[in-house]
Amino acid sequence: MQKFVKLKRGLGPINDWYERCKRDQIPYVVVDKGNKYAVVRWDYIAFTADRDSMIDKNQDKHLEEFKELFHKYSNKKSSFEIGGGLVDFYDIENEKAAEMASDLYDIVAKIYE
Repeated sequence: MQKFVKLKRGLGPINDWYERCKRDQIPYVVVDKGNKYAVVRWDYIAFTADRDSMIDKNQDKHLEEFKELFHKYSNKKSSFEIGGGLVDFYDIENEKAAEMASDLYDIVAKIYE
């Protein structure tokens, strides 16, 4: 099962992934790879309004899960931003980005079960 999309040139794949996430109400996780490092991102934008409030329940628990994920895959250069329905992990080594994205998907999917 596909859990994320890697950004590439052109908007086709990213738009298709967004539409699939919106249609199936699954987490919208994206990996944006650079030469050496990637950004791993989740955005709640694909979820319907009635599901938006689900992220607010047990917010402290979710924050800890996201931080644990960051520490599992981060390096000295890495940083993160977490707020509302957005999670951004910056400067993740490319070799670890896909696995991190898959784990991020699983965490978010659990929140919205």
